[in-house]
This record gives sequence, C-alpha cells and structure tokens, in this order.
Amino acid sequence: MSTSSLKETAVQPRTPYLKFTGLLGLTVLCVFSVYTFLHESGHTLVGLAFGQTLTAFSTTFWDLSAHVQLLGELSAAQQALQSAAGVALPLLVWAIFMSLVPRKARFNLELFKLVASMGVVNTLLAWMVIPLLDLWGNAPVNDDVTHFLRASALPPLLVTAVATILYVLGWVLFMTKSKGLAQFRQLEEMQRTGPAAFTMLAVTAVVFLSTLGINTAATQNGIPRLSPPSNLALVAQVDLTARAHQNEVLATFSVTENGRLDLFFSVQDINTDYFDLRLIGPNDYSFLLLHGEVYRADRDGGLREFTLLPGTYQAVLTADQSPGVVSIYGNTAE
Repeated sequence: MSTSSLKETAVQPRTPYLKFTGLLGLTVLCVFSVYTFLHESGHTLVGLAFGQTLTAFSTTFWDLSAHVQLLGELSAAQQALQSAAGVALPLLVWAIFMSLVPRKARFNLELFKLVASMGVVNTLLAWMVIPLLDLWGNAPVNDDVTHFLRASALPPLLVTAVATILYVLGWVLFMTKSKGLAQFRQLEEMQRTGPAAFTMLAVTAVVFLSTLGINTAATQNGIPRLSPPSNLALVAQVDLTARAHQNEVLATFSVTENGRLDLFFSVQDINTDYFDLRLIGPNDYSFLLLHGEVYRADRDGGLREFTLLPGTYQAVLTADQSPGVVSIYGNTAE
C-alpha cells in the first residue's frame, strides 16, 4: 500500500465527525439567533400593541446583552402578557415549524429539529422551576417569570402546572415529527452539508440585518438627550454602586390644580442587569420613564412634561447594584 493510500485511510474516518461538528456549531448559532430575535420580538410586539414606543432592540445573545427598551404605561395584565410573550412567540413559531416538516427527513434537517426543540422547549423549564422558587422566596428578581408572577398575581403552582403540561406536549410533538436519536448513530449517513449550511447562514444573516434595521429605527424614537432645563432643580441623585434598590421612592412631587409637572431624569455610566424607573401616583397611575434589562449606556434620559390630576406623585426606582448614577430634576410649575 502506498504512503498516500495510508494517509487517506487515516484521514477519511475523521471527515464525517469534522463535518458533523461544523454543522452542529452552525445549527446552534442559527437556532439561538432566531430564538433570541423571536424572544425580544415577543416583548416588543405586545408593547407596541398596547401603545408603547420602542427605543432600543438588541439580540446579541453571545454576550448576554439581548434586550429591548420600551417607553409607555402598561396595566398589570398587559405587563403579564408582555412577560409571557418572550417565551410564547418562539414556542408558537417552533410548533408551526414542527407541524409542517416531514417526520423522516435528511440528516441535516433532523439535526436542526433536535437542536431547535432542545433550545425552545427547554425554555419552559424556567417557568416550571422559578414559580416553585418564588414560593420559597428565592425567585430571581430580574426574570420574565418573576415579572409575570408579580403582574398576573396567579398562583405559582398553577404557572408551574401549565408550563409542565406545555413542556410534555412539546416533546410529544417532537417525537411524533422526528425519527429520534437513531438518526445520529451513523455519521456516515450525513447528507451534503453545503445547502443546509448556506441556508442557516442566510437565516442568521437575515436575523442580524433585521435586528440592525429595527434598532436603528427604534433609536430615532429615543427621548432627547439634553441637559436639565434651568428652571428645574436637582431633587434626587443615587449612586447605584452603593446597593440595590427595590421599589424605592427617589422623589415626591405635589401636583396642584393646574396639573403641570416637569421632570428631567438622567443615568450616566450605567451597566446593570435590570433597571426600572417610573412615575406613580393616585388611582394606580403609573408611567414608565425608563426600563432596561442587561442595560448599558454612557448617558440616557430626557425631559418629560406631564399634565396630571392633582395629587402626590413619586419617582420610584428598582435596579440592581451596579455601576451608574441616576439623577432626577423637577418642579411643579404654577
């Protein structure tokens, strides 16, 4: 046997494994890109449907900084729906996809079905576990599930039960639309990876370009980045490096009969997992000034001019301990 034949014999068995590793990595990248886009789109669509304004849209899952920023007031029921939409939209799209694909498909599609199912259906695990943690007082503060529980006031065990049912149904759908793990025992059965790789790269590119376009358009809706007007006085300034804040009143304003309130707020050098600043008042009034999850900014904020019913209003902050300074300026114009 020639030397070249020996080399071919040694290299040939590795080829399917190298192709499989490359295809698996590309599949994971595609699935996570699409899932993150749909997750943030779910939050966004609900917010837009209820009158909020989108000011930022990011799906950069690789550094855990995917987030959306929406301005506008939502009721408790609307907030609950918005929290659930992040997991609901990817699940809906996945269910439609699995219903349409054939049960017996090429290796590449079988791999995509498996990775997509693991990535999407397993997100329900958080909705199964976190309500139980909430019963014990250990639920993470900055999670969609916790926000849903607070806004909906539903019993945690009911949320866990519904999520468990959906989880089981999800895997039942997968098993009825897939040949199972037997497809992956013989890597030599892998079909050509070229068309599948090109398709997944194209999908990932479309997601990236769509995100860029949406975010560019959203930033045009941002409130003006201005210095505080000279007629407004500094009423509160908080250094977030000192500690976390949970529904903490930073400033109180008394609105007279003319109903006028001018308020300027700013954040500087902020880098936090969760930030929520809102104005609350009589009759369950709540206006969202600024909200961000995995929120980073050198400077953000702006001027708000309100016409309100007479009464007492408060600027309330919930934020993690993190870098950043929050400042609030205000008066009640006579």
